[in-house]
Amino acid sequence: METFTGERLRLVYGASGITGIITQAKIKVQPLTEKAAYLVVYPDTGKCLGALQAYTELPLWSATFFNSQQVELNERASQVERLPRGKEVLLLVAPAGKQEIASDVERMAHQYGGEVLPESLAKEEWEERFYPLRLKRLGPSVIPGEVLVPVKQAVSFLAALTEKYPEIAVEGFMCGRDHMAILTYLLGDERQLAFPLKYASSLVILDLARKFGGRPYALGMLLVDEAKTYFGKYYHDVVAYKHNHDPEGILNPGKTLLPGDDPNFSLKAFHSAFRAAQLSKGVLSAVGRLFGGNGNGNGTKENGKSKLPADITWDTYACAQCGYCRPNCTIFNASPWETNSPRCKWNLLQQYLRGEIPMDESLADLLYTCTTCKRCDPVCQVNIPIVHHWLNIRPQLVEKEKLELTGLEAVRENVLKSGNFFGIPNHNRGAWMDPAVTPQETGEIAYWPGCWASYVMINMSQNFTRILHKAGVPFVYLGEKETCCGLYFAAGGYAQDFANQVKRNIELLQERGVKTLLCSCPGCFATFKEQYPAVAEMLNIPMEFEVKHITEFLDELIKQNRIQFKERVKATVTFHDSCHLGRWNGIYEEPRNIIRSIPGIAFVEMEHNRENGLCCGTVAGFNSLDIAGKIGARRVQEAEATGAQYVVTACAGCGSALNATSEAMGTKDQTEGHHRPGLHGHGVAGHRSHPDNCGMHGAIRPTDGSEPRREKGVK
Repeated sequence: METFTGERLRLVYGASGITGIITQAKIKVQPLTEKAAYLVVYPDTGKCLGALQAYTELPLWSATFFNSQQVELNERASQVERLPRGKEVLLLVAPAGKQEIASDVERMAHQYGGEVLPESLAKEEWEERFYPLRLKRLGPSVIPGEVLVPVKQAVSFLAALTEKYPEIAVEGFMCGRDHMAILTYLLGDERQLAFPLKYASSLVILDLARKFGGRPYALGMLLVDEAKTYFGKYYHDVVAYKHNHDPEGILNPGKTLLPGDDPNFSLKAFHSAFRAAQLSKGVLSAVGRLFGGNGNGNGTKENGKSKLPADITWDTYACAQCGYCRPNCTIFNASPWETNSPRCKWNLLQQYLRGEIPMDESLADLLYTCTTCKRCDPVCQVNIPIVHHWLNIRPQLVEKEKLELTGLEAVRENVLKSGNFFGIPNHNRGAWMDPAVTPQETGEIAYWPGCWASYVMINMSQNFTRILHKAGVPFVYLGEKETCCGLYFAAGGYAQDFANQVKRNIELLQERGVKTLLCSCPGCFATFKEQYPAVAEMLNIPMEFEVKHITEFLDELIKQNRIQFKERVKATVTFHDSCHLGRWNGIYEEPRNIIRSIPGIAFVEMEHNRENGLCCGTVAGFNSLDIAGKIGARRVQEAEATGAQYVVTACAGCGSALNATSEAMGTKDQTEGHHRPGLHGHGVAGHRSHPDNCGMHGAIRPTDGSEPRREKGVK
């Protein structure tokens, strides 16, 4: 083992692993401090980069350049307009506290004809810095380029570049004071037969950069002919070190070094073909532009009509395969096989669309294996609505491919026969109601407990209706006429059943004169609020009531002083954010406001909270009880680490899962040594186990009774 410092780092840095494997690295760091971001727009590239060279004299942390095409495409892809169109943009970031920077930024902006935008916009752009490929969704493929050019030549290079490719998007990062790393993006469509020809444009961009003193940002396997330019005076030292320490050429043969300096170079045919492509790159890129277009015409490799809905097909190819989704995926964290990651599912769908693999039980099982927690959506590089696509694929699996998840099929049968998730006779649905509370037959406010708060966590429905009664709020309750909201029809892919349920429930509520529907189940709430209006529009039926979660309504009552808590409750609690309440609908503060309004309560947060909150794992039980248990255990361990006595949640399903998991784990209060009870809903303990016939765990099976279509190796 060797240690490399100073100039000797060039023997391993940027060498693509040909000289060894780095096992340890010592990196200089500085204390984490706040950063001040400034966003400045300019009328053209010359003024923008002229200002940038002046700005480099300031004590900046980071300086980034976006051309107008990059700004426009990013905002089109994100469907958010923040910045003025047709402008070149600089994003400058400096350590906070350097007050003189702000006046200098303002002065230099005016000097070069620029304008400083509001601080709030600068912060938003700074937060987006890890998502350069937002625009890929417009492609749905992208042809990237990456070069390093001297700052003094950047204006000339970009002028020549945009003359050749007027549509090109450019993002530049300062590397020290003298050089800029420039990333370029051209939209394309890999399904187009001419796409490989258009891809030659990346070689044209590199060739153009070389004319202005630029070089490749990295070498890898494709650009070994640039090795001497890349390493400069260190090239021969790298060759000598490679020969002395790896005489057998074991480490990455064919990368980084010129073929003549790598006796074990094993990619001669590939290299010859690539050099031929370089020699004809001008012609190839021109042909690519002529026939490839922007991917909106001409023949595709798929031939014929896509096997999936158009928007899902498009986003299948738009996936950047960046892997941001992997560490955030609830299923992947519990069972870290690549096939469980959203990234791999998109990759497999591409193979399916190209006819390389079948849609069999193995692939369908992966597409159903999702808790719908939406932890992947916010971090998606290209803003794909991943969870909605997984749900929208399922009707295709059921209706066209005749594949269904037996666990969800069992719930479907329960709902069709009994009207509820558990298959319990629906005439018992309102048995939890306090006799002292009398709901109305008709009225403007209605309460919808949902299946879980009606049969499992009945303390939630009992206490909410008691609160309404105490606050003098009249409400409608449907009793045994209330059935499932239809969430599990949608989750199972039973589109017609879901449409029937939507129509039935909307008409039932509007017959009672309901103007506001209060839901305690976040799943019901998300279904009524998001999916019902879209289906109602498709069915051409009016939906004339708004939907609120009970935490929103209770928070309003507290702020209106219609509810006042007088008795002190001495307890330490933490709050679990339901996925459907939080990431699906952005309701985070209302339940916390309610908890904090109770005298005596000490409130503590778990490590992952609000939009970063972890899933309870309930929905994973439809595919794997083992995975569901691991997910729940991780969440309970987080709660236990806070030192709280109780976990509070506004979801009966989450409450049931966390309660059962806590009991299974034997969690104890760390200070008092007693078993920690589950405190769910709105602060009154109470729990019933799952009914035995809820049909949670299941597997994929053909719906038509045919033989399984599982093929080895697909997973």
